[in-house]
Formats: sequence, structure tokens, C-alpha cells
Amino acid sequence: MAQHSRRKLDGDWQGSYVWLSDEPSTDTAVVFVHGFLGGARDTWLNFPGMTDDRAASQSLWPKADLFFLDYPSYQHHVADNADRLLRFLATVFPSPPSSLFVPVRAKPQSTCLVSLVLRWEKLQPRTYNHLVLVGHSEGALIIRQAMINACQRSDGKHPFLDAWLALFAPAHRGVLITGWAHAVLTLARAKRLALSALEASPAYSEMQDLEFVNGIQQATLALKSEYHRRAFKARVLFGCGENVVRVQVFPGDYPEECAANQDHVTVCKPRGDYSAPFELIEQVVN
Repeated sequence: MAQHSRRKLDGDWQGSYVWLSDEPSTDTAVVFVHGFLGGARDTWLNFPGMTDDRAASQSLWPKADLFFLDYPSYQHHVADNADRLLRFLATVFPSPPSSLFVPVRAKPQSTCLVSLVLRWEKLQPRTYNHLVLVGHSEGALIIRQAMINACQRSDGKHPFLDAWLALFAPAHRGVLITGWAHAVLTLARAKRLALSALEASPAYSEMQDLEFVNGIQQATLALKSEYHRRAFKARVLFGCGENVVRVQVFPGDYPEECAANQDHVTVCKPRGDYSAPFELIEQVVN
């Protein structure tokens, strides 16, 4: 049975990491993009640890590497982080860096590290045929903007436009200002932030600006109509207790779904009794 091993990314991608499959036929990269004031670890809590268990019954996961991108959501514009996402995708798709497959050095007295090195010897460089983009909240907006940029810069020919999109509680129709402010102020990373500090964030202001988010919608629809590429149609899951972003259909997407007993924060976090996050991604590639 396939197993995944964790590897930190460095350089421009500090804070990001990947779970690499030891399956020789691995052919899919799944890239996770967190939301405003989220993080590569806390937003996608439990995804990495549950992947191998899920792989026992679902064919996608044994042949998938999972990349968790970290980015500066507070201080940068959506467009800035959309370009950062495109640079990251160019780094890992279709061929991830060979440095990811070099075993870590193990100290002789460390049984755990020796075991990790032995597992690493099973990992081989690979080339991906498939790309899945997974976004939460602002991350979904960044993905949408990145696909617009990729299309416009390539006359619709960019390989990223063949990606499948799975979006959790996306902010691509704007946010509910009261609910959004309450939510971010209760996050661990934001407890010391006053509302005035939040409003100084370019991304925070853009997500409240309906003209801005409507522009992303209109550009997506226009390019989808002209080029008919997969990355302009997403599968979307909201928590039934959503009160942070607008729960409105993004034209051209698959019908939206609602996860019972989940809210803006929990909808993207699988647990033992909640497998909908895995199921949404599995559904989008089938």
C-alpha cells in the first residue's frame, strides 16, 4: 500500500511542504491554497495524516503528491498572490524539483530517521499528468485570478488550464463584512489585530469590494466561453453554517453542495466522522 512522506520546501517557499507518495506510478499533483490569515498547516488540518488511510479505498490518493502552499495573505493583494501561485505551480508541475527526492541524512543513533531514509529510497522523481487545485476562502479567489492570468498570458494554451478545481467556502462572490470580521478576529493568528489593522490589508479590502470580485467572475466567464478549459469550472463545498462568505452560485460551476454541521473554518478539515473534504476532491477528478 502506498505511503506518503513529508518534505519541507525551502527558498521562496518557506512554510510550504509536500507529502510525496512512494507509488512509482504517481501522476497527480494536488496543490492546496489556504485562505486569509490561514496557513499551510492549520487550514488543512488532518489532510496529510489521513491521506494514506484514504488511499486504501480510493484510487486517487496512492498516485497523488500533496503540496501545501504558504503565502502572505495579509500584506499582499490577491493579484500578487495569484502570481505567486503561478510561480509555485511552475516549480512543481509537471516535474517537481529533483531535490525533493534526495534522502535526508540520518544520524546513526536515530531509528526514526533511518526508517525515514529507507522509505525515501523508494521515492523516485516523477512527471505529473494531472493537476488539482484546492482552495479555501481567499485561496479560491487567488486560484480564480491565477487561472485568468495563465489564460490571458498564453492565449488559452497554458497547461495549468487543464487543472481540476475543488473549492471550500470560496470568497469568489465576496464576503459578509460582519461575519468576516468576527471570524478573522477569533483566529489564533488574528487575536491581537484590531479591525482597523485588518482594513489595512489589501486582500481584506478587495474581498469586500464587490466590483473587484465581480470582475474576476466576469473575466472567468468570458474566458471559459472562449477557450472551454477545465480550470474555469469548479466543484464547491460550503458548510451549512457558513456566515463569512457569500453563499451564491458562481456561474458556470457545478451545483454547490452544503456540509451539515460545518462552518467556514471546519468545512475543509476532514476528521474520522467527516470525509466530505476528501470526497469533493475525488469527485472533481471523476
